[in-house]
Amino acid sequence: MTGVILSAGRIFGEADALIFTAGQSAPALDFANWNPFDISSPLNPMRPAETLAVHIWKINSEGIMPDAKAVSSGASAVLVIAVLLFNLSARYIGRRLFKKLTAAD
Repeated sequence: MTGVILSAGRIFGEADALIFTAGQSAPALDFANWNPFDISSPLNPMRPAETLAVHIWKINSEGIMPDAKAVSSGASAVLVIAVLLFNLSARYIGRRLFKKLTAAD
């Protein structure tokens, strides 16, 4: 189960890089815009989005933010914590399924 999750993460990461280089990136958010139907509004659930890996690469490659290093470091920490939580939850679910399916205590 862990191998499936890790391989899916790699596949998604590769696909995201391909999508980003093809020009399908997320537009900049306007936090002053509270119209949920506007594409730049943070309240729009249907707006295009980018993954954390693509966001980190974009922040480091553009260099238009004065605190780009802090933002990319924070996003990297969130990405590492998310991967850790997904792996721990997958191990927990796998252990529970193993116990339930094999009647092991």
